[in-house]
Amino acid sequence: MLLLPPEVRAAIGQSTSYYGMLRFIIDFVSGMTDRYALSLYRKIKGISLS
Repeated sequence: MLLLPPEVRAAIGQSTSYYGMLRFIIDFVSGMTDRYALSLYRKIKGISLS
C-alpha cells in the first residue's frame, strides 16, 4: 500500500465500498507503463532501492 502514489492511497481511503477500493487499484495498475511496472516490481522484490 505504501508503494502506491499518495493520490491513489487517498482515494482508496475515502472509498466507502470494497468495490470502490478495488476499482482504484485496478485503474492504477491498468494505467501503468511497462517501464513503471517493472520499476515497481523491482522495488517490491528488493532488487532496486531507487
